[in-house]
Amino acid sequence: MPTILLAIFVVGVNFTLWAIIGCLRVIDDRRRDARLGRPLRLIGTDEIAVLIAAHNEEPVLRTSIDSVTPLLGHDKVYVVSDGSTDGTVDVAREAGVAVLDLHPNRGKAGALKAGIEAFDLLDRYQAVMFLDADSEVHPSYFLEAALQLAEADVAAVAGYCKVIWRFDGLSLAGKLILGHRNRLYTITQMLQKFGQTWRRASVCYIVPGFASVYRTEVLGEIDIAPHGLVIEDFNMTFEVHRKRLGRISLTRGAMAYSQDPHTLRDYISQVRRWNLGFWQTIRHHGIWASWFWVVIALFVAEVITSSILLLAVPLIAGVLALPSVTGGIALDWGWFAGIYEAVSGWFTWWTLLYGVVLPDYALTAMIALVQRRPRMLLLGVCSLPFRMLDAYLGLTTAPKAWTTTSTGQWRSPARR
Repeated sequence: MPTILLAIFVVGVNFTLWAIIGCLRVIDDRRRDARLGRPLRLIGTDEIAVLIAAHNEEPVLRTSIDSVTPLLGHDKVYVVSDGSTDGTVDVAREAGVAVLDLHPNRGKAGALKAGIEAFDLLDRYQAVMFLDADSEVHPSYFLEAALQLAEADVAAVAGYCKVIWRFDGLSLAGKLILGHRNRLYTITQMLQKFGQTWRRASVCYIVPGFASVYRTEVLGEIDIAPHGLVIEDFNMTFEVHRKRLGRISLTRGAMAYSQDPHTLRDYISQVRRWNLGFWQTIRHHGIWASWFWVVIALFVAEVITSSILLLAVPLIAGVLALPSVTGGIALDWGWFAGIYEAVSGWFTWWTLLYGVVLPDYALTAMIALVQRRPRMLLLGVCSLPFRMLDAYLGLTTAPKAWTTTSTGQWRSPARR
């Protein structure tokens, strides 16, 4: 039984459930598309603005701008430099887009709010895309977003995140982080968010701020920058659900590429920030009667349970290994003998292999097969340690959401 239970939690109960629902969505979408055909009215590219909040993003900002200007034009792109001390403002001006130079640093949410107001985006456009300064948009993005927004009940289109496969100059840690993030994004979007954004479910808990589109009429109802939250995207998504502003759409066609941290320090900082933002959003909004909160409660319960189990794995392995390492001497320690007897009664090395290591690596192998990326078989070897690190950061960050408030001010990771 421990082997089966471990395997279930390693793969994920929520992932399995939403993967099944995602299959139902595929069937439903195909039937609906065949019945309704192409929508008659699409939001045009002249009705969509792109807003980029940037803090010291000189190395990457131009690439981000250049990914959208051929699709929309320079006059639809707006940059808010949030307290930048490098050449961020100069890069934006040289690219020929509108720039707002803010001082002091207000944080990303504050910068987005200031940009919306300064450029009068709610009155001038039908939709606004929030794009991170290190993100690049796929050419199909805006057509796909327009197709989704043609449905009147769609409040926001969540960007489909892909990693930027550039290994030049990356350290070993950077390559391993890239592989882990590719796995994380693929599993989360394919096995969870795709099902959660089905029109009959509509319980997606995050519209990622790296590249997503909101209707302006919806943005007018959202409190983008409430006091005390470190990031904006969880809060904005919860606002959509709590105020019943519409549903969130996700399709693979609305694709964009995000640059992930390439140092362990920046990775830890980002994951800690994401987790703090999630827990702070739960604290800020509280609980309300809805299917959305049922899903959130189940998700939180599994996150906590699976995180504890993942962190217990190295402890269990240590207990099992110590007698062999010490030549059996450890079993003569009274306090340890009882612990070993209890642990070994439930777990063996085979239990950990079949219940944890192989199921986890099977997910990596699946992604390598689907994406036709053999290198994932090598990069994915370290996914389990990364998952343990993520679990530790998630659990240790949670209490801080109820004991600290955040200014929202940010520090961009090292860019390449």
